[in-house]
Amino acid sequence: MRKIGLFVAILLFVGAEVALVKLALWQHSRAGEKEVLRAEILATQQTAATWPLDTQDVGRAITLNGVFLPEPIYMLEHQPKQSGAGTRTGWRVFSALHLADDAPEPEAQRIIWVDRGWTEYDRGQARLTPDFAKYAPTVGEVLVQGIVKEFPLRQQKSWG
Repeated sequence: MRKIGLFVAILLFVGAEVALVKLALWQHSRAGEKEVLRAEILATQQTAATWPLDTQDVGRAITLNGVFLPEPIYMLEHQPKQSGAGTRTGWRVFSALHLADDAPEPEAQRIIWVDRGWTEYDRGQARLTPDFAKYAPTVGEVLVQGIVKEFPLRQQKSWG
């Protein structure tokens, strides 16, 4: 009976070792896949996008100059942000940038939405409605550098 118990214990030990070795090999393979993906993303970001933008430009770096329009300002609510103190919730701020006059498109096509960043809820407010004056865009011509992304507001409502 002892021999059977010892045999089962050895069999379980060997089976666990085989499983752990397979898991280590899978993790190593997955790390290689992630490294290739990271290199592809970096290569895409280093290839600059040019105006006018195309769907193939998503993920590429771009530099544009223009003037931020005073309105509308779009703010997506309930946007989480990780920090050292945990997850905080706030607004994602978007403003329209009217491209400089050297852009070749007609007037209506020279507007691009810029993600201006994230801001935390002001907990002192009676309502969780932002004070738009606080987020007024920079006055005058600006140079904007960033990464081309899909515009997240297609199905969202706005205030302003």
